[in-house]
Amino acid sequence: MPKVPWKDEKEIFDLIAYFKTVKKEIYRDFLGRVSKKEAGKRLIKEYDCRSCHRIIDPESGRDRFPELTHEGRKRDRKWLDRWLKDPQAVKPGTFMPTYPLSDEERAAIAEYLSTLK
Repeated sequence: MPKVPWKDEKEIFDLIAYFKTVKKEIYRDFLGRVSKKEAGKRLIKEYDCRSCHRIIDPESGRDRFPELTHEGRKRDRKWLDRWLKDPQAVKPGTFMPTYPLSDEERAAIAEYLSTLK
């Protein structure tokens, strides 16, 4: 999230209140029941990663932030896991937020992304 020049605290609290109204439930019931790769693919859909990233289909997702279609050519699972755990530690100042992913979720997403070649 970029730094925003807030006018006062009320603006911040109004924005927080708004975000709470659009909060989406993340379904994880498939974890442990499908392959790690498939779980990663489903988690990318659940977390709506395509709202910022283009993945696989050129018509799918936004192109404002890095395209992930061939991420497996550039990054291995270990790097992807570290990135997903704390993007700011890997690249200070990045716009990528830190999501509250479990170890299992991070491993699944890293597994899926590492197969995109």
